[in-house]
Amino acid sequence: MKKRDAIILAATFVILSTLLGVYFFTRYSGSGSKKAAAFQVETLEGEILSFESQSDKVLLLDFMSVTCTVCKEMNPVLNNIWGDSSIKENVTIITLEIDSFTTKEELENYKQEYNISWYVAFASDSMVDDYNVISLPTFVIINKEGMITFHDTGFVDEDTLRTVLQQTINGELGGTEITTRSEFTIGFAVLTGIASFFSPCAFPLLPSYLAHIIGQDQKQKKEQDEESTEEQDSETSAGVTKEEHKGSSPMYLLIGSIGGVGILISYGLLGVLITVVGGSIKKYVPYLVPIIGGLLILFGISMFTNFSLQFNSIQQWINKKQRKLNENKKKREFIKKINQTFLYGIGYGLASLGCNAPIFFAFALQISSLSVIKIIFGYIAFSLTIIFLMAFATLLISLSRDALLKKIKNATDIIKKVASVIIILVGIYLLLEFFLLS
Repeated sequence: MKKRDAIILAATFVILSTLLGVYFFTRYSGSGSKKAAAFQVETLEGEILSFESQSDKVLLLDFMSVTCTVCKEMNPVLNNIWGDSSIKENVTIITLEIDSFTTKEELENYKQEYNISWYVAFASDSMVDDYNVISLPTFVIINKEGMITFHDTGFVDEDTLRTVLQQTINGELGGTEITTRSEFTIGFAVLTGIASFFSPCAFPLLPSYLAHIIGQDQKQKKEQDEESTEEQDSETSAGVTKEEHKGSSPMYLLIGSIGGVGILISYGLLGVLITVVGGSIKKYVPYLVPIIGGLLILFGISMFTNFSLQFNSIQQWINKKQRKLNENKKKREFIKKINQTFLYGIGYGLASLGCNAPIFFAFALQISSLSVIKIIFGYIAFSLTIIFLMAFATLLISLSRDALLKKIKNATDIIKKVASVIIILVGIYLLLEFFLLS
């Protein structure tokens, strides 16, 4: 496959993913609005705050969660801004916990730990919808006329926040449009799926998936070369014949879909627990981080040293089933690839949860209170997004393998070792985040 074709496929992959999310988001969403939605919250001190009661000041809404690392990193920034008297006199800051299962005591401890002297309250479900909170933290600035002048997510530097606040105070900014969501949106599920697939904790693992696919093709090529004639060798310089290459796309779509199902196993189990028992498990979720980190380190070491972990009883059961099914060599290789891709998907999902658990919690908890039909459609939309992205990524890798094999057919081991180092570093990061930053 030509490099240009690979680039086109990659661009198509990104564009289709984006358009799919935008389509569902706008198709099942309310209309865009520059006007801030009315709200009413009760602070930890029992004071009732509403949009009307604060209409004489500029509002800065800080949507967060006590388990969100970036939210914690933003507190010193907000403290510095709050220390500016010219801003403090004209601005009301409200920090809003979006997780209704966080206890009041936990939120009070959070406020005390980070020396928060402005208002802290729990956000209502309608606020999460009205202000389009799909990532944490989310910052919304509202002027005295009730127009939204700023809406951004993630870490926002102090200069940016300070400048926008001052411009809003001075009346220099007009309204900025955000898309408000209805009670239930398939768009939220699609965007949650996209965020889960491209999670910064898991996305670095894709090189190992590349090494897995390329490695399997190289192994298959070697076996074919040993068994084929010289005439066949001349036709299979890229590793497979044209006929095999032409018919391989459905197979790789299937393999990618299996990997997507593996990712869903990780999210699905957590989703079921959230739906069934809700907040009673929420306080234990942070403790999954060091477990996942440790498993990633072990997996990375195993991958680096080419040591194969054996789970005797499980492996024997799988082998027994496979012996009945594997009547020929190709079927054995295919089933082996399916098994490995499925296990990879589970690992990818676990790693993704290391960064995306709060957002998935928000999604799962939001739809858990809806009707059964809406819950089903929400999880179907989330699941199809994951499967589509994984299947398309696998197909892209498989279609590009001719060019990739020419450039890196002798570098598979290096790629595998680099990927294993990345996996180990991700595991170390998760451990450091839990023990040093928590």
